[in-house]
Amino acid sequence: MQIESPLPLNLSLKPKPQQELNFLLAVCTQSEFEASENIDFDELLHLSRRHRLVGTLNKAVFKSKEKFPEIFVEKLSRNAQNIAFRNLQLCQQLILLGNRFGEEKIEWISLKGPALAQYIFRELSLRQSSDLDILVQQGDLARTDKLLTEIGFEDTSETPFAQLNDSEKKAFSQISHELPYFNSKTRVKVELHWKLVAPKSLFPKNESEIWKSIKPVQLGGVEIPTLSDENQLLYLCTHGAKHQWFRLFWLRDIFYLLQKVDFDLDNILRELHNNGNHRSLLSGLCLCHEFFGYKLTELTKSIGKEDKTFQMVLQRSRESILSDESASAPGVEENIWGITKNLMQLKSGWRYKLECLHRFRTSPQDWERLKLPKKWFFLYYFARPFMAISRRVFFCEKS
Repeated sequence: MQIESPLPLNLSLKPKPQQELNFLLAVCTQSEFEASENIDFDELLHLSRRHRLVGTLNKAVFKSKEKFPEIFVEKLSRNAQNIAFRNLQLCQQLILLGNRFGEEKIEWISLKGPALAQYIFRELSLRQSSDLDILVQQGDLARTDKLLTEIGFEDTSETPFAQLNDSEKKAFSQISHELPYFNSKTRVKVELHWKLVAPKSLFPKNESEIWKSIKPVQLGGVEIPTLSDENQLLYLCTHGAKHQWFRLFWLRDIFYLLQKVDFDLDNILRELHNNGNHRSLLSGLCLCHEFFGYKLTELTKSIGKEDKTFQMVLQRSRESILSDESASAPGVEENIWGITKNLMQLKSGWRYKLECLHRFRTSPQDWERLKLPKKWFFLYYFARPFMAISRRVFFCEKS
């Protein structure tokens, strides 16, 4: 794969870290690099944490640590050691979970996390993970929830899944795609998915295509089921685009996956473009070009230039990468409408737009605030606009 020099970055949003960010990008793509005397090493450390590239930076700095301030090297090394230890814990827990799923005959797939780090980098310390993402089939959701509870994980949702009635469970599984769990003894978090993304149609493959093409990855002598190479690429791009690429390590994953696997990208992109679902992959490729020097094909350039909506998506992603973390992190209440706008522009077609809005027709927060009998569950759909407005007003007053 040919690599070009990364494009000069316009860091007008936040001029200060230009040298630090460029240095961080260099250690991701180059074997040799020079640190400028004007680098603010505290800012460099901050950026490596913000973009979860501490392990990559530490490995690069360690090769010539005598060229860097001692206190910076010590802080960086300490951070990297903590991350490496945490990754080993997650790896151990992933293997244990896999064993339990096997005993209960629950089909599962590991998303991102230690298995992806092992597959792409062959080194767990180079990819920081904060939790374990597990995909199961929707029909196994209740069984998996019960299993996780039995082995010490607590559903940390505002209203745990097991406490929902049948109508609420059905509605929740349609409007959402994941449940959060936490084990207080091991301090491990698990995100349990039954869809790769919500809205479901944003991911361009159907369930049978996902489950029939599982790729095993060796981790600690155990085979861990993961997504196929093509599905992995599409998922990483969909996940990154949905969150406006606010962490560079998501792009770094894709950059290295593109080097590892010989994808027929023009064919994949052409098929997605015909279905109006090309913008997630296209944004991943274009941002890999801008930040890491990945060479784009002429077809990629052409589709990107012709799609005006994509240009808006791409610009927001650039701004998100270069902004403060608090301004672009997912789940920020005051930014929910911006997140929704970005989500709606990731795929063309009015049906997809309706699917995006359909997710907001009810929520567990509504069920908690207003208790209705099971037979009157449909009234939540009519009450939703009023409850959403009241919650928004309450949030503004509280702020």
